[in-house]
Amino acid sequence: MAPYNVDLLESYSWNIIADKICATLELPEMKSRKGLKHVHKDFDVVQQKLFSLYDSSQSDELVQGGVVVIWAKLCTDSILRDQLIERGLIQKLVALLSGSKRCRRLVLRALADMTHNGGVTSLAKIAREGCMPVLELLDSTSSSASERELCVVVLSHSLVALFGDGKSEAPTDTTIPWARILDRMLHVTQLPDATTTIWNHAMHFISSAAGPLRRYFIANERAIRLLVALLHSDDLELRMEGMGGLMRLQVPIATFDKAKFLQLDPDTLMNMDWSDEIIDLFLSYGLERCALPIAAVCQNETMKALAQATRDRDLLALGHKIYELILRSEQGFSGGVWMDAAGKPIQTSLPFMYWDDALSHCAAALRALGPDARFPVGNTQVAAIDMADVLTIKYHLKKEDMVLANKVAREGLARNPDELYYYYALGIGTDGDGDEKVKFSRKGLARVRAGVRIPGAKDAMGTPIEDTYVRLGMLMQSAEHALRLVFGYADAAAQEHASWGRVLGLLKIAIDDSRIFIRDAPPDSKHYPRCLLINVIATLLWEGPNISLDLHELQRKFDRLEVVGEIQRKAWRSTAKTQNRLTVETIRKYHASAWPEWSATILRFSPSGSESTTAHGDPSAVPEEEDELSGWLDSDACKHEVKHDRVHVSTWGDDRLALYRCSSCGNASAVLRKCARCGKTRYCDQVCQKKHWTDGHKKQCKPV
Repeated sequence: MAPYNVDLLESYSWNIIADKICATLELPEMKSRKGLKHVHKDFDVVQQKLFSLYDSSQSDELVQGGVVVIWAKLCTDSILRDQLIERGLIQKLVALLSGSKRCRRLVLRALADMTHNGGVTSLAKIAREGCMPVLELLDSTSSSASERELCVVVLSHSLVALFGDGKSEAPTDTTIPWARILDRMLHVTQLPDATTTIWNHAMHFISSAAGPLRRYFIANERAIRLLVALLHSDDLELRMEGMGGLMRLQVPIATFDKAKFLQLDPDTLMNMDWSDEIIDLFLSYGLERCALPIAAVCQNETMKALAQATRDRDLLALGHKIYELILRSEQGFSGGVWMDAAGKPIQTSLPFMYWDDALSHCAAALRALGPDARFPVGNTQVAAIDMADVLTIKYHLKKEDMVLANKVAREGLARNPDELYYYYALGIGTDGDGDEKVKFSRKGLARVRAGVRIPGAKDAMGTPIEDTYVRLGMLMQSAEHALRLVFGYADAAAQEHASWGRVLGLLKIAIDDSRIFIRDAPPDSKHYPRCLLINVIATLLWEGPNISLDLHELQRKFDRLEVVGEIQRKAWRSTAKTQNRLTVETIRKYHASAWPEWSATILRFSPSGSESTTAHGDPSAVPEEEDELSGWLDSDACKHEVKHDRVHVSTWGDDRLALYRCSSCGNASAVLRKCARCGKTRYCDQVCQKKHWTDGHKKQCKPV
């Protein structure tokens, strides 16, 4: 016998049934934050009453459905949701999926709402405990289009939570039939009654799953062809979804490119077995201006300068020379150590044994001269303190200590905005603020356009040159960081947290700066392949459907990639299969066949050209001029939208409940804590508050 007698009629709506159950069980009302706060206070009592009524009403569909509605309303509050899931809510819900259509739609709606607003832990529980029943329902011929839609929503949101950071393949898990799920996601998008919601959620799953489920994508190439076909869409958001998925697909097998310069003398370097095409490239660019001959000459001059220093112990002269070598070539000061005939390191008359340590010793000697000391470099007088800072930055870069390198560069830049090496150093690395790295690189490039030059820069023959690796490095860094930011801002823009104009602006920077690098860089630059790949990826994102299926517009770049790749392998010991290289190879393999297979489906769900432009920015609005583009990116139209006190609204029938979201994790709850200092942000707990503080709130938090 049921512990409570609930008088219900078939004609009642689910909301009325839920209200009558609440009245019978003497539960707090659940239509306001005030009511949910009472539930928090008496949660154990409320939970026990609901679970007891549900368990004792197995044959009463109305009671069970009403309880499901109450649970769904409670789960609007993320803290209550997590507590209910911890006590076994998911098992009780999925048990009803095999029941009547009326009840199972309620369950699917409840699960869909929970996955929309769930935390990672809750989503993982829903995925592991609810995946199979939901998948069975998705496959069932008796399921309606609306039920399939809810099934796809639940599976997409919950399963993606199992991928973690997406940097490794998902472990083999017999409880999750990944191959079947991937196949069903592809299949359901092509059904005649597939909805836009099904398409969007299936695409989110397929794009997110490409890396963690790589082995299943390789076995089911339809999924890879779908991602490639999205690149041909006229909708920028879909192109970003496709390219993002293709790049994730490579993560488990990609290797990092750490090109190392071979320690060769110039004669040996130039007498390597180069192809005629490479020799022609060297000669047409100017052999004396190529990176390898300049690096080889600098290598010899480094050894001569160090040998001289062992005789005269003049650290100022050595520091002066090292400064010139650093600005002359990226490999301008090579590491090493003096050795005896037996190959053992020996201590010379200098206060260091390893050559890299010369950087810190010489920097200290130069810095001791004070701020007014200057040395002639080429036709310029350079402050000793700037020389010291450049040597110090180089030392930290060699030690891969980006924090200290950036600190010295920032201090130097505040003192002397015309030392281009500071801008170059502040753009290096993948850690930190990408927006800031793009800004520093572009500010340095603006100084170059204004006439600032690297002092004393020379080619391999000693002739002064203007086109140095520092300028080219800033172009490469600007393009690389801009492309990386494009994907982050596109994700934010899809959630209306950032402007699509910013995505387009950064994409144009990636295209323009990589194009200029390709035009001006020597063919033996170790960064040449990276910039070619950046340019190809950015061009595919920008041009979309304007690129032909055979990719003939990009063929010259592919040909150049083969040539400079041979130089990389011989001179830089680089055989890395980077994420960008693997992505481009995948696109080339499938591009011709992908669009014919998937075009009908993609066009069916794509906005028209005008709608896409309105929703995702207008490429024609992006300024062409370099300085205008930088200003446009800093304008209000392109700024990231920071939203405090975001509100989540849940609607069941006529009931509408609005709850504030946590400013850190985004979860909604009736019992969030306000920031005591500014009163503008709310948090689940101290963990969320501390994370938000370190993530940037400390810069925005102002006392009331």
